[in-house]
Amino acid sequence: MEFEIVGYSKDYYTLDKKYIGSLVCKKDRDVFGYLGRQKELLTEDLIIKRKKIKKGNEVLTELFPLNGRIIK
Repeated sequence: MEFEIVGYSKDYYTLDKKYIGSLVCKKDRDVFGYLGRQKELLTEDLIIKRKKIKKGNEVLTELFPLNGRIIK
């Protein structure tokens, strides 16, 4: 089955692998999930569900596609 991709979700983790939260975003890499995990340095403050992570902190991110309706 092939699904329509309606967007992407980026999960944020601390460097000791504690889950912070997720945000809807644009595609910024070709490999998804655990294998596509990347370290990122925050260039601006990030607020996820009342949690604030200040700019300059390093976080781990994973990107996942958000699937919509079935195409085929």
